[in-house]
Amino acid sequence: ISNEGGYQSNDITFGFHELISFAINSLASINQKVTLSNFWININKGEHSNKTHNHNLDGWSGVYYHKVCCEKATLNFHSLIPTLNDSICHYYPKEKQMIFFKGIQPHSVSACNGVDHERISIAFNFRKL
Repeated sequence: ISNEGGYQSNDITFGFHELISFAINSLASINQKVTLSNFWININKGEHSNKTHNHNLDGWSGVYYHKVCCEKATLNFHSLIPTLNDSICHYYPKEKQMIFFKGIQPHSVSACNGVDHERISIAFNFRKL
Protein backbone atom coordinates (compact mmCIF):
# COMPACT_ATOMS: atom_id res chain seq x y z
CA ILE A 1 0.00 0.00 0.00
CA SER A 2 1.38 3.37 -1.00
CA ASN A 3 -1.01 5.53 1.03
CA GLU A 4 0.71 7.62 3.71
CA GLY A 5 -2.30 8.86 5.63
CA GLY A 6 -5.73 9.57 4.23
CA TYR A 7 -8.42 7.20 3.08
CA GLN A 8 -8.13 4.60 0.33
CA SER A 9 -11.19 2.45 -0.29
CA ASN A 10 -11.19 -1.21 -1.14
CA ASP A 11 -11.82 -2.03 -4.78
CA ILE A 12 -15.20 -0.78 -5.93
CA THR A 13 -17.32 -3.19 -7.96
CA PHE A 14 -20.31 -1.05 -8.93
CA GLY A 15 -21.29 2.39 -10.18
CA PHE A 16 -19.33 5.08 -12.01
CA HIS A 17 -20.38 3.67 -15.41
CA GLU A 18 -20.04 6.97 -17.28
CA LEU A 19 -16.55 7.61 -15.93
CA ILE A 20 -15.41 4.06 -16.71
CA SER A 21 -16.85 4.24 -20.24
CA PHE A 22 -15.10 7.57 -20.79
CA ALA A 23 -11.80 6.06 -19.67
CA ILE A 24 -12.10 2.95 -21.85
CA ASN A 25 -13.15 5.03 -24.88
CA SER A 26 -10.28 7.48 -24.29
CA LEU A 27 -7.75 4.66 -24.31
CA ALA A 28 -9.44 3.15 -27.40
CA SER A 29 -8.91 6.48 -29.17
CA ILE A 30 -5.14 5.84 -28.97
CA ASN A 31 -5.57 2.22 -30.13
CA GLN A 32 -5.42 0.70 -26.66
CA LYS A 33 -8.14 -1.92 -26.21
CA VAL A 34 -8.63 -2.47 -22.49
CA THR A 35 -11.07 -3.66 -19.88
CA LEU A 36 -11.37 -2.40 -16.32
CA SER A 37 -9.43 -4.42 -13.73
CA ASN A 38 -10.26 -2.44 -10.60
CA PHE A 39 -10.78 1.04 -9.19
CA TRP A 40 -10.87 2.76 -5.82
CA ILE A 41 -11.40 6.13 -4.17
CA ASN A 42 -8.72 8.22 -2.45
CA ILE A 43 -9.53 11.00 0.02
CA ASN A 44 -6.50 12.88 1.29
CA LYS A 45 -6.04 15.87 3.54
CA GLY A 46 -3.22 18.37 3.12
CA GLU A 47 -0.64 16.34 5.05
CA HIS A 48 -1.32 13.05 3.23
CA SER A 49 0.73 11.65 0.37
CA ASN A 50 1.41 8.47 -1.60
CA LYS A 51 4.92 7.05 -1.72
CA THR A 52 6.43 5.88 -5.00
CA HIS A 53 4.74 2.79 -6.42
CA ASN A 54 3.49 1.28 -9.66
CA HIS A 55 0.43 -0.73 -10.64
CA ASN A 56 0.03 -3.49 -13.22
CA LEU A 57 3.01 -4.27 -15.43
CA ASP A 58 1.25 -4.80 -18.76
CA GLY A 59 -1.77 -2.49 -18.69
CA TRP A 60 -2.76 1.10 -18.17
CA SER A 61 -3.58 3.06 -15.04
CA GLY A 62 -5.49 6.27 -14.64
CA VAL A 63 -6.65 8.76 -12.07
CA TYR A 64 -9.68 11.04 -12.17
CA TYR A 65 -9.37 14.16 -10.03
CA HIS A 66 -12.78 14.95 -8.58
CA LYS A 67 -11.45 17.58 -6.17
CA VAL A 68 -8.05 19.28 -6.16
CA CYS A 69 -7.06 21.37 -3.15
CA CYS A 70 -4.18 23.40 -4.61
CA GLU A 71 -1.23 23.25 -6.97
CA LYS A 72 1.19 21.87 -4.38
CA ALA A 73 -0.24 18.32 -4.37
CA THR A 74 1.48 17.10 -7.53
CA LEU A 75 1.31 13.73 -9.26
CA ASN A 76 4.95 12.79 -9.72
CA PHE A 77 6.26 10.43 -12.38
CA HIS A 78 9.59 8.79 -11.53
CA SER A 79 12.21 7.19 -13.74
CA LEU A 80 11.77 3.49 -14.51
CA ILE A 81 15.44 3.00 -13.57
CA PRO A 82 16.12 5.49 -10.77
CA THR A 83 19.72 4.34 -10.28
CA LEU A 84 20.51 5.56 -13.81
CA ASN A 85 18.20 8.55 -13.96
CA ASP A 86 16.67 10.10 -10.85
CA SER A 87 14.61 12.73 -12.64
CA ILE A 88 11.00 13.32 -11.61
CA CYS A 89 8.26 14.90 -13.71
CA HIS A 90 5.80 16.84 -11.52
CA TYR A 91 2.28 17.08 -12.93
CA TYR A 92 -0.23 19.61 -11.60
CA PRO A 93 -3.70 18.03 -11.92
CA LYS A 94 -6.88 20.03 -12.35
CA GLU A 95 -10.37 19.23 -11.10
CA LYS A 96 -12.51 17.02 -13.35
CA GLN A 97 -9.40 15.84 -15.23
CA MET A 98 -8.43 12.24 -15.97
CA ILE A 99 -4.79 11.28 -16.45
CA PHE A 100 -3.63 8.00 -18.02
CA PHE A 101 -0.22 6.34 -17.77
CA LYS A 102 1.31 2.92 -18.26
CA GLY A 103 0.76 0.76 -15.19
CA ILE A 104 4.47 0.03 -14.89
CA GLN A 105 5.25 3.77 -14.52
CA PRO A 106 6.48 4.55 -10.97
CA HIS A 107 4.58 7.48 -9.49
CA SER A 108 3.84 9.24 -6.22
CA VAL A 109 1.63 12.04 -4.89
CA SER A 110 3.05 14.92 -2.88
CA ALA A 111 1.40 16.32 0.22
CA CYS A 112 0.51 20.00 -0.03
CA ASN A 113 0.48 20.47 3.78
CA GLY A 114 -2.35 22.99 3.49
CA VAL A 115 -4.62 23.38 6.50
CA ASP A 116 -8.20 22.23 5.80
CA HIS A 117 -7.19 21.01 2.32
CA GLU A 118 -8.80 17.92 0.81
CA ARG A 119 -8.16 16.01 -2.44
CA ILE A 120 -10.53 13.41 -3.83
CA SER A 121 -9.55 11.13 -6.69
CA ILE A 122 -10.59 7.86 -8.27
CA ALA A 123 -7.76 5.57 -9.39
CA PHE A 124 -8.14 2.88 -12.09
CA ASN A 125 -6.27 -0.09 -13.49
CA PHE A 126 -7.01 -1.47 -16.95
CA ARG A 127 -5.72 -4.64 -18.56
CA LYS A 128 -5.10 -5.03 -22.27
CA LEU A 129 -7.47 -7.16 -24.28
